[in-house]
Amino acid sequence: MKRCWHQEVADALKAIMEGADSMRTVCMRANMPLDRCSKLLKHLERHGLIYCSRDEKRYVCRTTEIAYVWVALYRELERVLPKP
Repeated sequence: MKRCWHQEVADALKAIMEGADSMRTVCMRANMPLDRCSKLLKHLERHGLIYCSRDEKRYVCRTTEIAYVWVALYRELERVLPKP
């Protein structure tokens, strides 16, 4: 079954919250191809859910407070309206 966009966002944010900091690690933990994950992370950064910085030779991603609120709301919606 395909994941919806919201599930992909939640998986990427959860991966970052659990310690995945590089784009490659986030992609592997979120089970997402690198090109799609890259676009998603850029989108999340533009909207303030994460911030990325350059650390030597790689990008390092961190979540913001808004990301924790977003994940909490997503979990609440999953509880109220479970998947079929």
